[in-house]
Amino acid sequence: MKRPEIQAQPTLLFGLLVFVLVALFVAVQSGPAAAADTLAKLKSTKYALLASYNEPPHDWFDPADGKWKGIDNDVVEYILKKLGVEKWDFIVADWSALIPGLQAGRWDLMSVGMSITDKRKQEINFSEPIYQYGDAIVVRKGNPKNIKGKADWVGKKIGGILGATNIDEIKAVAGAEAVPYKQHGDMFTDVKAGRIDAALADETTTGYAFIVNPEPDLEIIQVWTGKSPRPSGIGFRKEDVALKAAFDAELAQMKADGTLLAILKKYGLSEVNLTK
Repeated sequence: MKRPEIQAQPTLLFGLLVFVLVALFVAVQSGPAAAADTLAKLKSTKYALLASYNEPPHDWFDPADGKWKGIDNDVVEYILKKLGVEKWDFIVADWSALIPGLQAGRWDLMSVGMSITDKRKQEINFSEPIYQYGDAIVVRKGNPKNIKGKADWVGKKIGGILGATNIDEIKAVAGAEAVPYKQHGDMFTDVKAGRIDAALADETTTGYAFIVNPEPDLEIIQVWTGKSPRPSGIGFRKEDVALKAAFDAELAQMKADGTLLAILKKYGLSEVNLTK
């Protein structure tokens, strides 16, 4: 006589298989739809979860007053308010984790912008460019060596940050002497003292550094021959078409009414950094 439990096993297994297949089908069908409706979720909950890299002057937490600040952060918070979001929290992530975390849905969007590159555009969509920046040339007040571009580096000592792309850019100019530094402060001190003729440094870092610690004996040259500015924007998941469109519409208004320029100036940038 056959045991009843053995007779029941095929039916049980079949039922489990059907359940798993149905669950997978529902997950596949509902996953993209839910992700594509991030804008509706933000408006409904009036809440957003943001990813931060926590680096001045783009976005960072200031323990002095307990607030999040930065060029990118201020733009994102301004637009979130326009979209009806009333509250948001931050998750600090490593730079390399920002895009994978966005794709995986660990946060709604980022509070820090990224340089818009072809490689990154294969992974995520970007807002319209918020601003552009590259390297600035720092010289003594009045630019006594008349340094206006790469051709003027020949025969001169130009400082750059060790490990950064700007030190390689200096080395690529035949006849220019690249002087490496670990800290921006030491490099700027040597420009003032005349130990080097100029310094090449990230435009956003330098602009904000001079806001925090004014350097009346130094001058920042933003427009120079050979400069390669790169556009920066906020990243969105590929399926978040509606959120990107809403963000871009508010960004265009910020450019038109001067709100964006005011934010840029607050952190040491200028009209030069605006994009069309």
